[in-house]
Formats: sequence, structure tokens, C-alpha cells
Amino acid sequence: CDLMIVIGTALAVAPFNTSVNRIKDRTPCVLFNMEDQVPRDNGFDFQDMENKPGRLYVAGKCDETLTQLCRDVGWIKEFIAVNPARMA
Repeated sequence: CDLMIVIGTALAVAPFNTSVNRIKDRTPCVLFNMEDQVPRDNGFDFQDMENKPGRLYVAGKCDETLTQLCRDVGWIKEFIAVNPARMA
């Protein structure tokens, strides 16, 4: 994949927690979650920006952070169209 986005998990449950090890080392990975307390040995290390520069952690409630992301990149109309229960 060209970009991995993980939403709402601490990556603690197998087999999904190994998915980040199945992508290329330089593939960007983003985690949207309440906390970044994920096991560091599964590839989602947010502390080591020198060796893992393509890792991004976005803190907060998934609904709120994803809605804001859609606003920021200009996708809010499309987001609401596929998710009409969300208030913009």
C-alpha cells in the first residue's frame, strides 16, 4: 500500500496488529486513536521520528478527528454525503 491509516485501535489484538509489519518500511502510517499507547514492536513507533519519520499519531476521538480532517482537506461535503448522521 502507499499509505496505511489505522482508526480506533491500540493494535493489541492479533492478527491485525501485525499488519503494519507487512508494508514497506518507508510507507507512511497514521493512527487515529484516543491514546498512542500501542506496542512499539509492532511498527507503530511514534516516538522515534529519526528512524520512523513516516509515522503520525492523531490524538482524539475518531469521529471528531476524522471530521476535522475532512474539513481541513475540503472533503466535508463528501463525508456528510456518505455519513449523513454526522453534523458538519
